[in-house]
Amino acid sequence: MRVSSIHNAKGKQRIIVEFYDKFFRNVLPRMTERLGIVYTPIEVVDFIIHSIEYVLKSEFNNSLAEPNVHILDPGTGTFITRLLHSRIIPHGKLPHKYTKEIHANEIVLLAYLYYCD
Repeated sequence: MRVSSIHNAKGKQRIIVEFYDKFFRNVLPRMTERLGIVYTPIEVVDFIIHSIEYVLKSEFNNSLAEPNVHILDPGTGTFITRLLHSRIIPHGKLPHKYTKEIHANEIVLLAYLYYCD
């Protein structure tokens, strides 16, 4: 499958997850076995994001879109990508949220170091 033939965010995110999976299994098999690297299916990510939004609203009278609610994605960016496409954060609040309160960092940085060598 060619990446250039994928024109939607869900498909692009699947490509990233497949790349990570193949990379770790083939290049770092012992680390994959030791760490049990697993990726959350997109449908589950969507459920988690909407569930968190529901709980924030119903129990805390808050929202993922509100100031001072920080979001952390310690993996491939699937949670952030799906959040940004979920429309939970209104368009007018995206610049602030995106630049100040959304954080991402791959936990297994060895993949990047190995790939860049």
